[in-house]
Amino acid sequence: MFFILGTILGMSFEVSLWFSALVAYAVVIPITLLFLHYDGDLSSIRRMLRLETPKKAALLLAGIPLIVTIMDLILNLIYGFAYIGAFGEPSPPDIGVTWESSTLSIVLVLLSTVIIGPIAEELMFRGYVLDSIRKIHGDVLGIILSALLFGMIHFDPYTVGMATLGGVLYGYIRVKTGSLWPSVVSHMIWNAMAMVVTYL
Repeated sequence: MFFILGTILGMSFEVSLWFSALVAYAVVIPITLLFLHYDGDLSSIRRMLRLETPKKAALLLAGIPLIVTIMDLILNLIYGFAYIGAFGEPSPPDIGVTWESSTLSIVLVLLSTVIIGPIAEELMFRGYVLDSIRKIHGDVLGIILSALLFGMIHFDPYTVGMATLGGVLYGYIRVKTGSLWPSVVSHMIWNAMAMVVTYL
């Protein structure tokens, strides 16, 4: 809908596309909070986002995400070699934006992919989905199933595997720390690196 509106208003294809993505991600956040509210579990998000002391904030916002990102890189290198060995060299999906694109396109893709996207996805998958599954099936199945669902929304076969691996790491850290911050920051770092290295 926003893509069509953007096109009608004279926005370029890529600006319309990434404006739509940004709006879609922004809509996911209140919808997820609404799900949590109706489940009677909105307080869990407050607990997941609490930063009690500066020391804990530094650990959750910098220390753990750095370690998780290194682990994610190692796992994805192994996965990448295995994937290439089994299926050949993957081609990254075309996101329609390069360094030669308009400044607005680059800003929109970075905002949606590096800032709003990770917040929306972590709130949904490591917040709502993970905890919903954990209540019935426990931590291990909660981590695995939420990671698989997270992986599947990425569509591209190679990216599905990468996202699933990241989802397992993020889910494990979320369960162990009780905080959503390490997975949000790790996800932002990962997406930023992927965008700059692969696409821009």
